[in-house]
Amino acid sequence: MALGTSYAQDCLRSVGLALASLAAHILKIGYDLTGPVANWFFSTRLQRAMFILLARYNAPVVVLCAASAVAVAFYLHPTSGFVIVLVGLLPIAIWSMYTRLRRGASMLISSVYGRELRVHLPATHLEISDRASFRDQAKLVLSIARSCRAKSVTFNSPLLVSASTSELLARAITRAAAILHTEIAVEVESEKELSAVDQSMFAGHQRRYKKLRDGRLAVGPNGRFLSRKIMVQMGRV
Repeated sequence: MALGTSYAQDCLRSVGLALASLAAHILKIGYDLTGPVANWFFSTRLQRAMFILLARYNAPVVVLCAASAVAVAFYLHPTSGFVIVLVGLLPIAIWSMYTRLRRGASMLISSVYGRELRVHLPATHLEISDRASFRDQAKLVLSIARSCRAKSVTFNSPLLVSASTSELLARAITRAAAILHTEIAVEVESEKELSAVDQSMFAGHQRRYKKLRDGRLAVGPNGRFLSRKIMVQMGRV
């Protein structure tokens, strides 16, 4: 029985790794094809307003309800021009779960987990001249989180494995919270190797990550990036 269970677990793990690898390739192709357009769209004021609106009402639930309504309408009236327009607009709702703080190298915020926001750091090597921009972006992230009524904000990046970078971000977050008169709790976690699925989420950025610091970004025993999380629990504003 134990042997059969172990074999089944190995099979499931192999299937999971295969799916993660497939997802990585799909994401990389999609990023290569749409990256410049997506980066421009994510950094517009309209996109940020849409992001805040959806996140405030729990973005995944809003998108799921919208998709369900479109599916029902399409089933009942498949030839209606109005339904076709709705189908075309649905991807915009999905894209509205992301916003970039500014064009170029800046933080990318995601609301795919509802009011538990996720923040991806830009694949750039932070220099001393970047620190003021880094602090400004940390403040803007907290300001957006307040507007979204977010419960938490999670920063997760291979760049944060560097102690100096993670300490800089933690200080910037604490300073921003004081300026915004927002109560927060900041937790800096230990670095750990990304899972195969999480690694696939970084697919579009791996090429740039590998060029950073002469390729010295740390990897784990399985060859995947080490990453560190900084968890920010949002309190009263």
